[in-house]
Amino acid sequence: FQYAQGRQAVLSGELGAKCVVLLGGLSDGLLACPYAPALADALAEAGWATCQPVLRTSYLQFGFGSLDSDVEDLDALLTGTLANVDDVCLVGHSTGSQVAAHYVRRGARAVRACVLQAGCSDRETDDDAERASRDT
Repeated sequence: FQYAQGRQAVLSGELGAKCVVLLGGLSDGLLACPYAPALADALAEAGWATCQPVLRTSYLQFGFGSLDSDVEDLDALLTGTLANVDDVCLVGHSTGSQVAAHYVRRGARAVRACVLQAGCSDRETDDDAERASRDT
């Protein structure tokens, strides 16, 4: 479904009172996390829907947006399509953890929980020279 101009998301399960929003990592898009389908199935059994939005920094758009622009996209989703959902939980994978944490700090809507899974900064990894010096 389209949740904002040029922004799409995929919904798994029936949208009711509870929804988990899964945010992928750097350059990730839909179904980027191998555990996403199994997680969505388990959540559906417990009465939760799963939503995977495409943000401005998704796929190869990294570098053309920012954490602030991703928060704007999440605001559009959470105050638009998901406005009538009582419980929203954010699950950020890798760089998606930064997006989730930034949303909790600056977003327009409170969320029930925020899960930071593999929350490292991809932008601060070692360069090739540092890795090579450890390998010798």
